Amino acid sequence: MLKPNPLGLHDMLGNVDEMMFEPFRLNKLDRQHGQAGGYVVRGGDFRTAQGELRSSLRKERNYYDAKAAATSKTTGVRLALASSTLTSRERVSSIETSWKKLGTGSGDTSQGEDKSAVQALGTLASGVADEALKEKLKALENQLRASNQQQEETRDQAIRASLNLGAFLCTKMLDDGKYLDFLQKNYALNCSAAEQDASCPMRKGKLDEQKDRLHKLSRYYASSLVDSATLYGEPLLARQIPVMGEIISRNEQLKELKPYLQTHWVNQQAFLKTQKIDTDAWLNRCKAVQ
Repeated sequence: MLKPNPLGLHDMLGNVDEMMFEPFRLNKLDRQHGQAGGYVVRGGDFRTAQGELRSSLRKERNYYDAKAAATSKTTGVRLALASSTLTSRERVSSIETSWKKLGTGSGDTSQGEDKSAVQALGTLASGVADEALKEKLKALENQLRASNQQQEETRDQAIRASLNLGAFLCTKMLDDGKYLDFLQKNYALNCSAAEQDASCPMRKGKLDEQKDRLHKLSRYYASSLVDSATLYGEPLLARQIPVMGEIISRNEQLKELKPYLQTHWVNQQAFLKTQKIDTDAWLNRCKAVQ
């Protein structure tokens, strides 16, 4: 048995199979078989070969054996607190409305053509008298919506990764910028007089090296920021800011990034508004983070 994680819980892979709250089903090419079997366990246990361990591994277990309810020393369960999904008529109506918008590009101007294609298919299907053809058009519309939805989710994930990178680079600009200020102050104190200290050439070399490092970092930060603005635009970026903020807040190892995320967003908005690359202003904002 492996040791528990920092929370005192045993990880799924390599210890025991995890019992899933769903019946085991065979698949019939593009759909699940109608017959339900036993319950599902996933992940593998300590007897599973290392090369086979994966979270997608699924096996079937029986609810009962010949005598009583089946038990297994290699099967465990992961508990999670959950509540009902459909809690009121208003909740059902809200979910239905949201579902109808999935994959249609609603509120997203970057997918005008795909949105038009989805709407065109829906309009075409509603005007067809042949029921068989109508079902095929509806199925095609759903496939296109699913494809659009997957692309939107992938895009949003890429936006969050870009925001995360921007926040991290802002921390680096803070550190490197303050270190450069320290080196400049020391050089001015020790090497501004007519008779320079013997260490001045070495100090000057370190100062120039740090200037070059900060310059390259600022260029990389600017390139990342400009690329995000060009690829996604303000509406899509703004939509992911609260999401990224929530992700950072819930991760103990990332909580300190939150003020840098907000500073990066201020820098991003400034560029979106002026279309001007101002690395000095962006650096100063990052250095001002407390």
